[in-house]
Amino acid sequence: MKGVFVWLTLCAVISEGKQRIKVWGPGLEPGKNVLPANYFFITNLDEKSSKDLQVNIQGGDARSRCRLRTEVLSDNNGLFIVRYKIYYECPSLVVHISSHGQPIVDPIQVSGPIYPAYCNCPMNNTDTWLETSGCEKEIPKQMSDDLAKFQQGVNFLPELKRAEASFNNPGAFAWCHYVIKDNEIYRRCYGEHVGFSMFWDAILKYILRRSKLPDLQFMGNLGDWPLINKKYDGIPMFSWCGSKNTQDVIFPTYELTESSLEMLGRQSLDVLAAMGKNAPRWEDKEDKLFWKGRDSRRERLNLVKLSQKNPELINASITNFFFFRKEMEDYGGGSKSVSFYKFFDFKYQLNVDGTVAAYRFPFLLSGNSLVFKQDSEYYEHFYADSIPWVHYVPVNADLSNLVERIKWAKENNDQAQQIVRNAQKFVLQHLLPHHIFCYHVQLLLQWSKLLKDEILVREGMEKVNLESDEELRHPRCSCDKRSSLPKQEL
Repeated sequence: MKGVFVWLTLCAVISEGKQRIKVWGPGLEPGKNVLPANYFFITNLDEKSSKDLQVNIQGGDARSRCRLRTEVLSDNNGLFIVRYKIYYECPSLVVHISSHGQPIVDPIQVSGPIYPAYCNCPMNNTDTWLETSGCEKEIPKQMSDDLAKFQQGVNFLPELKRAEASFNNPGAFAWCHYVIKDNEIYRRCYGEHVGFSMFWDAILKYILRRSKLPDLQFMGNLGDWPLINKKYDGIPMFSWCGSKNTQDVIFPTYELTESSLEMLGRQSLDVLAAMGKNAPRWEDKEDKLFWKGRDSRRERLNLVKLSQKNPELINASITNFFFFRKEMEDYGGGSKSVSFYKFFDFKYQLNVDGTVAAYRFPFLLSGNSLVFKQDSEYYEHFYADSIPWVHYVPVNADLSNLVERIKWAKENNDQAQQIVRNAQKFVLQHLLPHHIFCYHVQLLLQWSKLLKDEILVREGMEKVNLESDEELRHPRCSCDKRSSLPKQEL
């Protein structure tokens, strides 16, 4: 091996004879950044190098119970995505990279100890966690915009009382008041349908196992619709979706967050899987726009009509009729659902609103198809950083120029492919799991600095245990100061 150069961005360029590869990503330093599933990337820098690549990851200590699952994905354009999930604490790992069964670089030593995500081992300083996790120091634009109106400080309790009075229709609203006190979670929820509190619970539990947050409190919306219109101006509500007519503080959606927490677990769709599930090469894709979804907006029905009029350009259908059942037969009835990965058998995708923003947008950007995005009043936490004609092709809200834009893409193939590459680069820079966790921690930390009230656990609040019954059955971790306690004391 001629040489190895390691960047602060966790990047190594490794040369072996005439073949060069680049290896980078947080999965090369899992001892610093404990992720639910670790990942790193390998790129062939030499176009003539083999597209065939095998990666084997082994525990570095034969005496340890280091059990892990490894998966290697390829985007068919020279990028390999390596993911691995740790089930037991490992002292170290060794990464072997080979091509056609032959090693192409010396084994990469990954130092430890390496902990699984269930370990309750928070760092004492949140700023240290942000640094070791590779979080950007600059505050994202959406976060800055959301917090700008609270820069004079927040008298939280009066606004909590306003929320209790304003959102007191149990059938219409569902939300929770959360308190983080001494790195423990407490909540009181309001409304009939509060099951989505599990999403707030899950990300908070993960964060508090990794870092000791300052004491803080917030209100978390459990519905898709943002709540804070002019009537409720000043109530600091955290939501998963924003709009031009509301002022909620926006967090990454529960769908994107859960896919980050459950990668290589119970969640089958995530941004890395969408990027590397061996979709056909661009030239082998069907030259049409493909879309399937439920009938949650009139524009979706209009899309089906466009498909019926332009079958050579668009393949669109409704999978489930709920809102417009009486018109079902006019649109060909319900069609069978297909795997999301089959969408990328087609060159063109469309992100069109549902009840609010379509939460599939991050996954569409990850794939190797060109994304057309409907102009919308709704947005997710990352929209402010994405750029039309750079990361996606914009279309009118009523889809009136969609056919025209598809024809443009067909006539400008090179530009279309460049937008696809830009979109995937955007995902690698902004929407990977560690980016999602960084956004949560940064926003919670910034929010804590604005709160004026004393943080108290109020009567009627429920404590959320950091560990589930299933996690309690795992072996204790050496970093957990409570590892010597019997289970019943936890």
